[in-house]
Amino acid sequence: MSVLWVFLGGAAGGVLRYLLALRFASRDPARLAPGLIAANLLGSLALGVIARVTVDTGYLLWGTGLCGGLTTFSTFAVEVLGVLRTGRRLAALLQAGAMIVGGVGAAALGLWLGGLFG
Repeated sequence: MSVLWVFLGGAAGGVLRYLLALRFASRDPARLAPGLIAANLLGSLALGVIARVTVDTGYLLWGTGLCGGLTTFSTFAVEVLGVLRTGRRLAALLQAGAMIVGGVGAAALGLWLGGLFG
């Protein structure tokens, strides 16, 4: 049954990431990927809250599933390399920094917010 909860959450998270990417899509590969940044920061914030307020099945569905499907390190890495390949080193550095520093900051904020509610 645990696998089913992860599957359902992961499917929803993957669709949400896709919709964010479409909403903030750019035809310019040298441009930052705002949809991916939004997905990773939102997922980090949500997982911070979820880690504080849910356990067992709730964590499998919302944490491992939804947030795992929403956020992705592999897409982040490929997007940054795509920007880097165009020669825009500063843009690639800014995108990587936004995801790493922003993601950790969003997760910390989520843990703090989760402490208020849980």
